[in-house]
Amino acid sequence: FLIMIPAGAMGKTLGAIMPTGKIPYFMMLQEIVVKELQSSEDVTEVLLLTPAPTEMAWKNSVRELVTLEAVAILAYGAGPASAARSETSDGPIVYSAAWGSGVEAISETNVHRVRVHGTISSLVNTRKKMSNFSNLAVLYSSEDNDTLLQLEEVEAQSAALGFKVLKTEVHEHADEIDLPAEVDAVFITT
Repeated sequence: FLIMIPAGAMGKTLGAIMPTGKIPYFMMLQEIVVKELQSSEDVTEVLLLTPAPTEMAWKNSVRELVTLEAVAILAYGAGPASAARSETSDGPIVYSAAWGSGVEAISETNVHRVRVHGTISSLVNTRKKMSNFSNLAVLYSSEDNDTLLQLEEVEAQSAALGFKVLKTEVHEHADEIDLPAEVDAVFITT
């Protein structure tokens, strides 16, 4: 695994913004980033902020990192990436695990994307070939733009692949999730 942080960011604080909830994929990426950067002699600190999953909280976190003079911002997900893009134009922004056409449009010279192989389309296509499901429950949160974008992408495929999407909203502090009885397969957004 190779982390490419813009040269101007070395020797200083790298700021990171990750939505709350300790999403395993985000946590794994952060662990890799910290490990890679700690092994270099140029990075002094990686500051991770985990704001509530709202646009205002993400923007406030970006402002905090700018105030603390973080020379680069690592954003996990579309929401934090969009907030970083709208709140700063000075330092480089590196984003990962962001989905959807809105993220594809981010093309400023100071914005760098960590691409992850595999798409929502390929995941759903593969699962459909494996089990030929008819009803796919999609777990999402209306508070998290990434999950809404992923839900839209799954819905866009449903007619072509011949399945019904059963939207299942998950709330932040829910102890259990009530899946509809007719579910054949489950897609968990991140």
